[in-house]
Parts: sequence; structure tokens; C-alpha cells
Amino acid sequence: MAMPGLLPKLLPPSIISQRRWLSHRRPPPVHHATTRIRSSSDSSTTTTPATTTTSPAAVKLTYLEFNGWLWELPGGFRVLVDPILVGNLDFGIPWLFDAAKKTLPKALRADVLITPVVKQLLPADFTLVSGQEDAVELARLLRPTYVVPMSNGEFDAKGILAALVSTRGTIQAFRAMLADALPDAKVVEPTPGVPLHLRFDDNDNNNNSSTSSSSSS
Repeated sequence: MAMPGLLPKLLPPSIISQRRWLSHRRPPPVHHATTRIRSSSDSSTTTTPATTTTSPAAVKLTYLEFNGWLWELPGGFRVLVDPILVGNLDFGIPWLFDAAKKTLPKALRADVLITPVVKQLLPADFTLVSGQEDAVELARLLRPTYVVPMSNGEFDAKGILAALVSTRGTIQAFRAMLADALPDAKVVEPTPGVPLHLRFDDNDNNNNSSTSSSSSS
């Protein structure tokens, strides 16, 4: 076994010089950050180590069997996106295509309902987008505080089918039908690119705590 005094003789000169340089290096001092926390009920000051952590808010996304998405947000708010719950699924041609809708869980409710309210149709009443009375029925199911109409968007359409698409109903007609079905629900028309600011009181949150927003097509 080599003795400590013989080690420099066995090592290359480059390693010996590095060992001598490292032996004079000292680790930098460790500074512990502290924060002072003062309690309103206690006048004493307590010094505790401070830990700074930034964690993003967790969002739970669940796919539901009635072709919708459920967003569960911090604070207990839940967003129900694009459920197909009311209206026909036969597109006006039940002899060619027909489908049954999934049922809505009884506990599922909405604070805000985002849904088309104007129907889009092909000739012979082939339904492309549900609206009007279907939107009112959806509001009956979810009992929202606010209803935000979808205008089906603006787009440049070409082709034979584009010329055949027609609309039925208006937002004003939907307002009247909704007022008869749910007098307390408010219709809020969105402006593209402008956020909507909706207010809720504690009673609204307690009554409709299961879902905060919904959309249907």
C-alpha cells in the first residue's frame, strides 16, 4: 500500500498541481433566506426558512360519453364543453341514420351555458346545427345563470352544399323562448376577441356548483 508521502511521486505533475490548487479552495458560504411572518393575534415575530415554489394550477380534463369534455378548474368551477344532449341525431333522415343520445347525470348542472341558438338546416329540414327550442331544452336541463349564444362563426364557404344551408331562428327569438322557460337566466351576447365578465353571488355558486360552463352543438 502506497504511503501518503509517496503519492506525489506516483502521480503525474498535472494532477499534483490541480490537487494543490483545489486544496486552497473553500466552498462558498451558504445563505439561508428567511421571511418574517407576523400573526394578527400575536405580536411576536417568527423567523422561518423561506421556500419559493411556483406550481401551475392543476386542471382535470375528462372525456364524457355523450361526446363532451368536462374541465374541472381550481376553486370548484367545472366547464362542460360541447355536450350533445337534446335535439335529434338523425339529421332529418332517420331512415338513413339515427342515433340515441346519452343521458345527462342528474347531479350535473351549469352556471354558464355556451350553445348555438340559431339552427342551421339543409333542404328538407336536414339539421346541421341544433338551436332555438333545442337550446331552450338544454337550458332546462342545466339551469344556468347565464346563456352565451354561439353564432356558428363566420367563414367563407363554397360548393353546392354551402348554397343550400339555411338558418332558422334568431337570438332575439331565443331570448323570448328562454324568458318563458327560465325567467332568471340571462342571455349575454359575446363580441369576438372581447372577454366576458360574469358575476355570481354565493347563492348561485351553491345552487349550481357542479358545472360552471357548458356548450352544445
